Amino acid sequence: MAAAAPAIGCWATSGLETMPQALLTFLLFEKVVLERSARWAGQAPGDLPEEVVPALLAVGLTLIRTEGAAWVAVILAVSVLAQWIDRAPMRQHLVFLGRVAAPVAVVVGVYQLWRYQYYGTLVPNTALVKVGFGPRLLARGAKYVGLFYATCLAPLAGFFAVPSVLRSERHGSWLAVTLLALAFPAYAVVVGGDFMPFGRLLVPGVPFAALLVAGGLQELVRRARGRTQRVQAVGAVLVVLSVLPAFDLHVVPDAVRRTMHFRLSDRAFLTELNRWENQKENTDGFTRRGRALAQIAEPTDAVVAAAVGAVGYWSGIQVYDQHGLVTKEVAYRPMPDGPLTQSPGHDKHVDPTFFLKYEPRFLYARAVEGKLAAGRMKDTLDQWQVPVEVTDRYVPDYYEVAPVSDGLRSFLFVVRRALPGEDPAALWAGFAERRRSLNAELRNEAESSEPDSAD
Repeated sequence: MAAAAPAIGCWATSGLETMPQALLTFLLFEKVVLERSARWAGQAPGDLPEEVVPALLAVGLTLIRTEGAAWVAVILAVSVLAQWIDRAPMRQHLVFLGRVAAPVAVVVGVYQLWRYQYYGTLVPNTALVKVGFGPRLLARGAKYVGLFYATCLAPLAGFFAVPSVLRSERHGSWLAVTLLALAFPAYAVVVGGDFMPFGRLLVPGVPFAALLVAGGLQELVRRARGRTQRVQAVGAVLVVLSVLPAFDLHVVPDAVRRTMHFRLSDRAFLTELNRWENQKENTDGFTRRGRALAQIAEPTDAVVAAAVGAVGYWSGIQVYDQHGLVTKEVAYRPMPDGPLTQSPGHDKHVDPTFFLKYEPRFLYARAVEGKLAAGRMKDTLDQWQVPVEVTDRYVPDYYEVAPVSDGLRSFLFVVRRALPGEDPAALWAGFAERRRSLNAELRNEAESSEPDSAD
């Protein structure tokens, strides 16, 4: 069921340390909760395990994510609760956890000192931009979690198994599993959710939900007294439910899922698969833009962009980030008042003109290609809505760059800083005619390259 989950498939090939976080979280939980409980119950041979492995796992989890240290604390606290419920020797366990936690405390302290020395702050921009608190964000976080479970029903089945597993043996361990399965959706609600597809913040909780499902099915097997066909059918249904969203098939009606629309930067409601496809297309576009900028920009140039990763990586020039992930003055802006109007992580978004004081060479930029490139320039310029007050300093322009696919002619369309001696008013007035001329040229080339109808 977990292997078939689109959330696992999506994030197994994506970034933001989601899958390393999920792996380290589960392994640390296994070491300090499940294995300790098994040894206390006499189900695992040998002395108490060495502290070095869980300590290394805890240090890794601390460094892999900004909130990693908090998850280490949660797992250690849940471990204490499980030991207490199972009436295991507490003193030995606390000594063990202390030896696990000590290296984490040292690493966190050293890392925070380095962070402050290098960045001048103890709080990373990503946390300032993406994490917020308050009733508005709680409501958006609830929609985020609700849409995930309305789309991916299979993990939700784990919570229905909780009453059954808590009545089984080692109920302290099962309570710990339940708390971890609940902790990640609770965290997502509190911080207001995330705009990316298939529940990025919830992925580390999927393995714990799968354990709950397994425990529930095991209880059904025990009660069935050998007649397991019905239990196998339930398992098969859960696997089918798990994989359906990968094909954009849903049990919960579209009208219900639309009520949980929370990505307000999107013009319309997108399913999780649609959101994934949209981000994949965006990444391709950002890559083309970065590669095009690399061909025409100088190393000292700067561009304003709302997505830094591929643009900055391929161009190698400075990027002023409209969302604030790498631009501190945006990250430290307060949350806007009133109803939320953006997707999670985009609330502090600023217009490109926010960075005019730095005089970046490129205020706007987009890569376009093919016979419709000139038309896309017109549509893009309309979308940008360049303020009149900057048209005396910045002008529209385009550069032909190396083709990126199928030999199509490719261009970088920009609004750039005017050069000394240029007349911005004349360049704005003449750009429409220049674009129409390019449009005619591209269409003529496309028509001449089409095979003759007789052929």
